[in-house]
Amino acid sequence: MPVTQQHLLAVLLSAAMLILSGCASMVAATGEAPLDSNHGKRTMGAKIEDNSIERKAKVNLYRTNPDFREQSKVKVVSINGNVLLAGEVPNRALKQQAEEVVGNVRHVLSVHNELGVQAPSSFFSRFADTWITGKAKTRLLLSSETPGRRTKLVTRRGIIYVMGLLTHDEADAIVTRLQKVYGAQKIVKIIEYID
Repeated sequence: MPVTQQHLLAVLLSAAMLILSGCASMVAATGEAPLDSNHGKRTMGAKIEDNSIERKAKVNLYRTNPDFREQSKVKVVSINGNVLLAGEVPNRALKQQAEEVVGNVRHVLSVHNELGVQAPSSFFSRFADTWITGKAKTRLLLSSETPGRRTKLVTRRGIIYVMGLLTHDEADAIVTRLQKVYGAQKIVKIIEYID
């Protein structure tokens, strides 16, 4: 009886299933700690999903109303489906519309609408915000008490937005460090607590 490609494929798939079914037993036998023990670290899938949320939100905003592209400066940041809207829009109607549009994006759990109703920030204001963010990130990365790598910082109009998956103690330590950043007007926590 000749071996066809279908027979060969069926044999290979069966062998792969047998090998893979034993992987969980082998991993369980070789390690002592639970595999899901670091709840503060986002998975690669979560990071990809957050990037997708940010991209879809921006595209949907631009398609919904050209004023988001022409008269506004909107920054969209997602951490585990918790979305921050920061920047400036010219009126309250656009601020509300932005929240509704982004809230309808698949996998968005919450929207924190921190858009200011005002003229778009100047180049120098955005440069100052970038400078503040850089100083703030450096403070967190140089401190052993703060998880700088698990924290996302966004600065708009001198306000530092702190995002991440943190314990209450970690969040408090971060705020303490960020209060010493020159130029920071205010610190807003948008944190998913893991304790």
